[in-house]
Amino acid sequence: MTKLNWNRHTPGSPLNGDYWTNPRKGFDSNFYKKKTRKNTSKNQPNPHDNCEVQVILRESGPHYAQLKCAEHNVHIQWLSATDYHKLTE
Repeated sequence: MTKLNWNRHTPGSPLNGDYWTNPRKGFDSNFYKKKTRKNTSKNQPNPHDNCEVQVILRESGPHYAQLKCAEHNVHIQWLSATDYHKLTE
């Protein structure tokens, strides 16, 4: 890779433009777009907030129990043993 001689470039040089110096507008802008998109999706409400849920005890595997939406038959979250006992009391 070639080293740039920064002494030759004037303040109005294309190498001092937004494309190279501002990561949010330049060649790195897609990274910031993906990052902000990911953060905004977490702020949306859960579609299963008003649904009935099932707590299913797992016989084998690394997880103790599973929380599942009864209406849509969709996995919501894995549960630890303490969470399982709190929900089934």
